[in-house]
Amino acid sequence: MQKWIILGVVVVLAILTTVIVFNMEIETEFVPEVEASNETLRKTNVSAYFKNKASNVVEKENVLLDSKNLIKDPYNEIVSILINKPENENLVSIFPDGTAMPEIYYEKGVVTVDFKENSELLKEEISVDEIKQVLNDALKQFTEVENVVVIVDSKEL
Repeated sequence: MQKWIILGVVVVLAILTTVIVFNMEIETEFVPEVEASNETLRKTNVSAYFKNKASNVVEKENVLLDSKNLIKDPYNEIVSILINKPENENLVSIFPDGTAMPEIYYEKGVVTVDFKENSELLKEEISVDEIKQVLNDALKQFTEVENVVVIVDSKEL
């Protein structure tokens, strides 16, 4: 009878020891070497569209932006990215070098992008349809945007 009691106590102790050891491993907390800064935490992904140098096809590129800048002026921020060079070296902006930043207006779900005095956008080698599509896709990622109007030299595209 004493053997059974001793065996039972040993089994219970073995089970308790196993549970304690496994729980200690589960509750171990990971502490990063470098804490994330507020600026890193504010980063958000937005979609930008650029032309592939090799295939000449418009492709989407995800760009990390500080959401603080997006809150201030989201449409100017996105269009500025589209006009400037992409992060990926295999992509190129569909807008020609020297394209001036357009005036951008938002009213009742419609974003108007007005390229004043940018007649180079109407040259034959630049696809007007691609310009409209890129601006449309990039700006409509904001839920409040229902329509995008593009104006070049006082002419609606």
